[in-house]
Amino acid sequence: MKPYIQFMIFVFFALLFIGEIKGQGGLVDSPIELEEHTLISSFTQFSFSEISRNYFDKFADMLNVEGEFFLDKEWTKGTIYFKSKQKITNDSIRYFVYGKEMHVSYNGKTMAIINQKMMDSIVLKDHKFVYQDFVHGSKMAHDYLELLSNHSIKLYKHYSSKFIKAKEVSSYQEQEEDRYVIREKYYIGSENEAPHFFKPSKKNVISLFANEKKEVQEYVKKNNLKYSQEADLVQVFNYFAID
Repeated sequence: MKPYIQFMIFVFFALLFIGEIKGQGGLVDSPIELEEHTLISSFTQFSFSEISRNYFDKFADMLNVEGEFFLDKEWTKGTIYFKSKQKITNDSIRYFVYGKEMHVSYNGKTMAIINQKMMDSIVLKDHKFVYQDFVHGSKMAHDYLELLSNHSIKLYKHYSSKFIKAKEVSSYQEQEEDRYVIREKYYIGSENEAPHFFKPSKKNVISLFANEKKEVQEYVKKNNLKYSQEADLVQVFNYFAID
């Protein structure tokens, strides 16, 4: 990125921080009021990169294919929480699943968060995302995970945009189009264990809470829950995976 663009991005977000401290309705809120020079100094740790107009050219294979590339292609009000205890609230944030990026739009510019390690979490509507390492197959990967249940055993959901090749059909059938679809997978982890794949099922849930097998089965039956339903799964984790 050119130096002057980096400088303008810095000035842009620094002014947003200062606006909140001065009570002008900026995008940043902090539990501790900081002096302006301290605030600007701390901001240099945060990294955003402006997205150019031709940014999506590198995703050219998706431009002529129907499908889902964003979790929600509409811009959504959200809050970015930083590990420095700062936060930015913006009316226009969205998750570009295909590119594994969070985008922020403000004043006609679109920015991508490029220093995710400085971020604690991002909240979009009722979705809370964290950026961290997780076990993907036999390797470690890093991406945004939605935190569904945050207790001693944490439940996550990972999104990916996958290409689906249309099946060839006979000449008298209507040919479907190639497309991209959002796929979801669940992961579990803890403070000392990286998230790893978890397939929701009665067997796996009971195995996870083996010491409370009877209680889990009774709780599920009493509340008419299904192990494969996300909302029901979250309810079980929130009840049994307590700290």
